[in-house]
Amino acid sequence: MNLIKLAHKYIGGLTHAHTVLSNHAGHHESNLTIDRIVRSLDKGNLAGDDTSPLAYVLLNEHPSDPARPRQLGRLSPRGRRLLRQRRRPVVGRVPIMYGLEVSLLASGRTDLTPRLADRCPLIIASRHTLPPETERDEEAIAQLFSDACDNPLVDVLGHPPRFIEDLTAVDWPAIFAKAKATGTAIEVNLNTFPDDDDHLIQRQFWPLWLKELARSEADVFIGTDIHNQLQLDSFISQWHELNQEVSWRDNHLAQFITALAAADIKPAKVITADFDRFKHWTQLDKSERSHLHS
Repeated sequence: MNLIKLAHKYIGGLTHAHTVLSNHAGHHESNLTIDRIVRSLDKGNLAGDDTSPLAYVLLNEHPSDPARPRQLGRLSPRGRRLLRQRRRPVVGRVPIMYGLEVSLLASGRTDLTPRLADRCPLIIASRHTLPPETERDEEAIAQLFSDACDNPLVDVLGHPPRFIEDLTAVDWPAIFAKAKATGTAIEVNLNTFPDDDDHLIQRQFWPLWLKELARSEADVFIGTDIHNQLQLDSFISQWHELNQEVSWRDNHLAQFITALAAADIKPAKVITADFDRFKHWTQLDKSERSHLHS
């Protein structure tokens, strides 16, 4: 199996990345800036010219603190900073897209505001911090995902199985069917994909979950979910290690793309794999997306 070819087929850009704008008081998850991301990718020969494997960067900052999600005020300074960030469509020679990763709230809403949603190319809605009675309730989780799919502003369900791999009653095929019917993509998140140190339940769950996703008609969004320089440097080094014949044994990225292929997730199903195709997908409304590949 040629892992470099697989990586090129599945991963077209650095997607679902965070900068210091995702930091909050008591929640400092990033030390990255747009310039640091582009410099690192360029230095690592992953982006910056026509022959580079990564054609774009997609940022998805948190509007509010994911540890304590809430809707921002209409004139909040934070909202203004997020809007100002969108002023740089290209950095170096790398196209930059400015999305958001919003938090699902127990009410079924998100922390997204209309002003931030305006002209935002891609919005991921993720479970971050929910009341314990909701987080461990399969029916409540399914309802949250259903509400997110019905939300015309939500494009992607972010890392849906994170921390609930052990909830065996979650009806994933039904969730995938709802995502397809509403033009919502399902994220397969590199950062939450299990490695050898994770629990057996996670390692057993993921191959089955990926096969269910492959059998469904839902679009797939591959997110790297990179937050800091250490993760970015690791991603770059692991990409270059894909040339090594035994890299899959101790290379998280290699294990990830191997799992995608083993589950028979077709690259054509992955909306982020090709920059032009991805841009076209983001410009469609959800009802148009729901009829793609039908």
